Amino acid sequence: MIRCQREFWKTPEPVPNNSIDPKWKWFKNCLRALDETYIRIQVPEIDKPKYKTRKKEIATNVLGVCSQDMQFIYVLPGWKGSAHYGRVLRDVVTRRNGLKVPRGNYYLVDAGYFNGKGYKQGQPETRIAQEVSRNVIEDLLIA
Repeated sequence: MIRCQREFWKTPEPVPNNSIDPKWKWFKNCLRALDETYIRIQVPEIDKPKYKTRKKEIATNVLGVCSQDMQFIYVLPGWKGSAHYGRVLRDVVTRRNGLKVPRGNYYLVDAGYFNGKGYKQGQPETRIAQEVSRNVIEDLLIA
């Protein structure tokens, strides 16, 4: 396990009420976006079924949370590719040093996650905001 010094990690700041950022102005009090990505790996033949994704690739599942300027706030690597998003998120929130959500704030998540206290799917009232939400989440770990 690699331990990073605190200087390398950014503390999440909620989107302010007066934000004019075209991507984030729709998401007041949002601490930013959370998503997972797959990283292809090689494992012994006997372990391949556990790491097989729904697209039949052998991969590990990595959950990441990025700030507005694409700096990592939280990363959880190592889940098997077959693990469901909800299961990985449940693990993140129950860990001693897991992802914490201050009262009144939330993380933006895609439809693969549950809508719950501290986690909201990007479905604001307007179609423009829905499209922005989808783009923000899809761009999260690609940059």
